Amino acid sequence: MVSFQDNLDDELKKRQKGKKTNASNTADKNAKDKTNVVYKKFSFKSFFIAFTVFSLSLLSLLGWAWTKAEKTTTTLVKNIPSKTAIVQTVDSDIALNQPVLTMPSAEKSRKQEDVTAKTPVANTKEDKASPTVTTNLGDKPYQANSRAFTPSSNKPLLSFVIYDMGLSQKRTKNLIENLPQEISLAFSPYAQNTATLTNLAISDGHEVWLSLPLESKEYPLNDTGPSTLLVNASTEKNQVRLNNIMSATTNNAGFITPPHHIFKTEDANVNPVIKEIFNRGYAMIDSNVSNQSFISRLANMKDFPYAQGHIWLDDEITALSINQNIRKIINYGTNKNNVIVMLHPYPASIKAVQKLLNSKAMSNFELAPVSAQLKNNK
Repeated sequence: MVSFQDNLDDELKKRQKGKKTNASNTADKNAKDKTNVVYKKFSFKSFFIAFTVFSLSLLSLLGWAWTKAEKTTTTLVKNIPSKTAIVQTVDSDIALNQPVLTMPSAEKSRKQEDVTAKTPVANTKEDKASPTVTTNLGDKPYQANSRAFTPSSNKPLLSFVIYDMGLSQKRTKNLIENLPQEISLAFSPYAQNTATLTNLAISDGHEVWLSLPLESKEYPLNDTGPSTLLVNASTEKNQVRLNNIMSATTNNAGFITPPHHIFKTEDANVNPVIKEIFNRGYAMIDSNVSNQSFISRLANMKDFPYAQGHIWLDDEITALSINQNIRKIINYGTNKNNVIVMLHPYPASIKAVQKLLNSKAMSNFELAPVSAQLKNNK
């Protein structure tokens, strides 16, 4: 007879044996599953399809952005402040406020020229009567077309020449009518209706000159037009260009060079075109203030009328630079020296001139046309 204890021991053995069997089966199953795992190979086809879809999506997004770019830019321009101002302290020697330079917004830039043309220039002629005789008697053009001038004091002479007039006809007419008659005007040979504008200037009492385009250091990046005289061009080519320049008008006293040209003394001595300008009876003014005038030796050898400018008022069109040049002009008067000032018809430059003309510093000068400062002026 089997005891209860024996039955219990048998039951415990069976259960332990069942657990070992189940664990062994589970381990075998896991090992079998691991051996059945299949790793898929890299598919170039799937990668290419995914890359193509991504690229097309990106191109579609860029295309949409490009079509909306103009509208977006217009919106941004409207929301950006339209002007930037350079503010500077006022020169104690000058009565009026320092000119402030402004940059128009993009949407107004095309209209800026007409706007400034419509803005009246302060009339520095207190009583603008009809002009007196404005030309001298003489056979040569510089004599016939120079404005008659007799100094009324022993003060140093101050002459202003506005360079490249005529490119804006409205602006030009406005300046002709409102600037003092003693201010000389140099017209661009590329201006339209130059003869009409120069006649208007002369009838108003101004002395007329022509800008003479010469090759610069930056040429041809800084191209002064198809009639530019070149140092190494043939005589025939420069002659054709000079004829084109001279055809703009015949009532000019002479020619004024641009700043930063590269012509030197030896070029003037051997260049037939430069000699021809003098031989035809015209005067020349060299506005390159950084070097000794390239025409001085030739002019003095033959007694040709010439002069060299002293200051470019707006060589750098900033309020600081213009103010510094105004101080230089004042120093000339303080030291009892004559001075020839060149400038462009920029609104800021004109305001600076008006400011000086209305200041107490003018008591040291006598305003004169630039022909009054010509050397060899006989």
